[in-house]
Amino acid sequence: MDGTHTPVMVNTKLLDPGKVKWSGDNKSVTLDMKLGHSRAYALVIPQSAVNAKQDPFAADWKFTFTTVIEVPSAGVTARIGAGGPVLVQIENSGAARPQAGMQQADMIYEYISEGSIPRLTAVYW
Repeated sequence: MDGTHTPVMVNTKLLDPGKVKWSGDNKSVTLDMKLGHSRAYALVIPQSAVNAKQDPFAADWKFTFTTVIEVPSAGVTARIGAGGPVLVQIENSGAARPQAGMQQADMIYEYISEGSIPRLTAVYW
């Protein structure tokens, strides 16, 4: 592709040319952009673009994708974005063991709380 004559659009908005870096052979491109999670995107190179020989495109080139976040323990994405997670703080001292319900948590954080008390925060989606 001719990088100077090849606009790149994301969701119908023209991407700043400074964020578009074509490879030395002009066959691949790297885009400097941040994507939000659980959103659909459409990457488009319009028909007005030209290749290195200045030949125009026959039609718009379009690539669509959706970004997702995966729940690490479950390996699924269906519950992310369907509502806020529930966070449960659990004491982790010897006297508080055994705890219940930790196997069902999607994620668990362990840390030392005030007074050097070990605690866990379980995240459930």
